[in-house]
Amino acid sequence: MKKIYLHMGSHKTGTTSIQSTLFNFKEELKEKNFEYFGGKKAHPNLYSAFKSDPMEFPWNRLSGLSKEDIIQRDQKSLKNIERKIKASECETLLFSSEFLSMLNPSEMQNLKGFFDQFGDVHAVYFYRELQSWISSDSQQLSKVGFATRPTTFEVGIMRIFDFPMQIHNVFGADRTHFLKFEEMIAPQLTLNLLKQIGVDIGPEIDWQEIRENEAISGNAVHALFIYNRLFPLKSPHRNKKNVERLKNLPGEKYVSPRLTPAQINVYEEKRQEVKKALGLRLSKISSESEKTEGEILIPEILKMINQFIRKNGL
Repeated sequence: MKKIYLHMGSHKTGTTSIQSTLFNFKEELKEKNFEYFGGKKAHPNLYSAFKSDPMEFPWNRLSGLSKEDIIQRDQKSLKNIERKIKASECETLLFSSEFLSMLNPSEMQNLKGFFDQFGDVHAVYFYRELQSWISSDSQQLSKVGFATRPTTFEVGIMRIFDFPMQIHNVFGADRTHFLKFEEMIAPQLTLNLLKQIGVDIGPEIDWQEIRENEAISGNAVHALFIYNRLFPLKSPHRNKKNVERLKNLPGEKYVSPRLTPAQINVYEEKRQEVKKALGLRLSKISSESEKTEGEILIPEILKMINQFIRKNGL
């Protein structure tokens, strides 16, 4: 029976780097009885295929396709996956999409049920320290144009609590693998993932990790928040050259706003719960609660932007 691993995220835990690296060594890994299904980014359409309403996925809405076209596309993708799994001569297979962790319980159960017919299905989920994850996600969403303010505490809590608990409940304790990003990244993230799922590449492969989605400065993040509010995705006024220029602004590393005492209390409760239930190893957070300069300035800047938009009819 084949072993099928679903690398389910989370976002901002090196997923794109893992996907790019596995794609780069796709043929060499087949010699090690391991096959990676996918390209240099998240497996196309796999998440969308199991959404009850595929139009909830922002990239589907931006695609310009109708709901009926998307459903047909996704069903074709699943048939292609089925064909490729049956044709594979490898014992260990891996699919990767950071979006999969965002499926609701019934959607995730359907995902598992689809792959169950082909082999022994395991889930792999990378988790990351809360504040570090929020900072990284805020950067990424500012770069792609989805964010006008930092990622919220509530979204971060979902990544370290709700998502892991749900994955554990759907796949079961013996078929769920939780890996801490900070522990896996050194020295080589993808290589450590392969070791965790029992794939030994040996000395024959000249292994090199690919790094994707490099961090940008705090100045760049704040500037992009403003730009995204003024010129959202699909806006005729949005300019790719301006986005790239803002992404390259120099400055100190971006750090997300500090948590409030109430948020820290909620985090501590969740931290203890996932430690007991799942073995996740997360650090305590200090009770420091005063605002940073960026936290004070952003609401005022957004207020001025809203006034500008109303005045100019953008």
